[in-house]
Amino acid sequence: MEDPTGVTATAVEARIEATLDGADGTDGAAPVPLRGILDRLDDGPDGLRVVDYKTGATPGEGYESGVLFQLKFYALAVLLTHGRVPDELRLLYLADGTALTYRPDAEELTRFGRLLDALWTAIRLAAPTGTSGPAPARPAVPATTRPAAPPGRHSPAVPRLAGRRA
Repeated sequence: MEDPTGVTATAVEARIEATLDGADGTDGAAPVPLRGILDRLDDGPDGLRVVDYKTGATPGEGYESGVLFQLKFYALAVLLTHGRVPDELRLLYLADGTALTYRPDAEELTRFGRLLDALWTAIRLAAPTGTSGPAPARPAVPATTRPAAPPGRHSPAVPRLAGRRA
C-alpha cells in the first residue's frame, strides 16, 4: 500500500461531471451525462492518476470486467474534463492492502464511449415504457463441465489488472 504522506493530491472527493456527445445513429441521439465522485486525483511528475479507494477486500477472479467498467468510466470522464487520458487509474483495497492499476489509452476510451452511448440510448428508449424487455436466459454451466484455461492464462476478452499486495 502506498504511503499517504508521500502523495500530493490535486483533488480529493472531487465531483466530476462531463457530457459525452450522443452518436448512437438514431434520430433521437442525445448527450450522455457522466457524473461521479473521484476519491483522489493526482497530477504530478508521474502523470495524471485517478485513485479509487475500496473499503473491502480484493474481489475474486472473474470480477475484472466490473472493475474495468468503473475505471474506464472515470478515465473517460477525466479525458472529457481535463483534455488528457489519465496515465494511470488505481484501485486501493484497504482491507487487504492490494493495489490494482490500469493504464487506459485514447482508442480504448473512444470505444468505451460508444458503449456508454449505446447503453444510454437503450435506457432512454426503455424509460417511457418502464421496461427494458426480457433478459435472455443463459443456461447454467457447472464448473466441472467447463473447459479449464491453461495455467497462467485468462480470457482474452477481459484484460487483467496489474495488482500487488503490500
